[in-house]
Amino acid sequence: MINSCVIPVIKSPSDYQAYRISPNDSNRLAIVFDPAMANSSLTCCVEIFDVGGKTPPNRHLFALEMFFILKGEGEATCDGKL
Repeated sequence: MINSCVIPVIKSPSDYQAYRISPNDSNRLAIVFDPAMANSSLTCCVEIFDVGGKTPPNRHLFALEMFFILKGEGEATCDGKL
C-alpha cells in the first residue's frame, strides 16, 4: 500500500499563459503543471499551433510526447514514419 499522495493543483483557464520558445515559432506552449508545482516527475504542456504552424524536428531522450488534436487537423512524423 502506498502511503503518499500528490497534492492537487487547481487552476482556472485564466491562470495559464502560452509562451513561444523562440520569437519566430508558429506554436506556443502552456505549462499545465511541472515537477516543481506538483512534486511529480511528470511535466504536462498544451501546445497551441498557429494555422499552418509546425515544430522543427526534435528529439527527447527521456520524455514522451502525445498529441491530441482538438480542432482542425495535423500531421506528425516519428523516426521517419508519418
